[in-house]
Amino acid sequence: MAGAGTATPFRTSWTADELMAMTFPETRWAVPGVIAEGLNLLAGPPKVGKSWLSLGTAIAVAGGGKALEAIDVEPGPVLYLALEDTPRRLQSRMSKILGEQAAPRDLTLATSCPTLPQGGDDAIARWLERNPGARMVVIDVFAKVRGTTPPGLCAYDADYTAMSRAKRLADTYGVAVVLVHHVRKMRSDDFPGAGLRHQRPGRCRRRHTRTQMGTRHRRWGTARHRAGRGGSRVRRGLPTRRRSLAPAGRPTRGSHPAGYPRGHRALPQG
Repeated sequence: MAGAGTATPFRTSWTADELMAMTFPETRWAVPGVIAEGLNLLAGPPKVGKSWLSLGTAIAVAGGGKALEAIDVEPGPVLYLALEDTPRRLQSRMSKILGEQAAPRDLTLATSCPTLPQGGDDAIARWLERNPGARMVVIDVFAKVRGTTPPGLCAYDADYTAMSRAKRLADTYGVAVVLVHHVRKMRSDDFPGAGLRHQRPGRCRRRHTRTQMGTRHRRWGTARHRAGRGGSRVRRGLPTRRRSLAPAGRPTRGSHPAGYPRGHRALPQG
């Protein structure tokens, strides 16, 4: 691939011997060990500091300072799309981050951008063409450039389509593209990425049902089932034969002793 910031034909097929004979350049890092060229996702609940983190990183990369106050970075042009901010708010935040340092000239900030399906990817590509050697593009937030869900597509497919456009930009220009994404506000003890969309392609239909195992219910062998749009929420016991799920010293057939959560089903013997 030619230098970053220059579009090159993106080949997508090879014979096996051609592929093994190819020599690839070293991976380019916007922040070594953290943000590499390609598509990167920074996700978390609202108001946890994603915008502060991404703006501080953008300033460090554009100015060639220390990202995350610890990692030396190579300077280069950065595009920061602050799509939930105003110029006044950006100035206030930058003044707190910069302190006595001068603002980096290679950092371009914008507070508006068309959605990716409506020309946003072309607008970003034009900036990359004007800034050869660009190191990073930050889109804060992804929902602002995702666009509306076309008829016949579920939310998963719409997310995938929009992210594919962002990935194509990153691959074509050899630049790191960071998507800042809000996840659900509710607390989840299941796993850190519980708020991200996790429907399978082709499975997210109107009557699709998700099953989540919570730590409160896993001990008792029960699960929470959430119906699709307009559906009610109910709890049901897991159809399992694992007797080990029943608490020690508690009956597993017949009655429902005190202390079992609502919706518990007796586990069959054998």
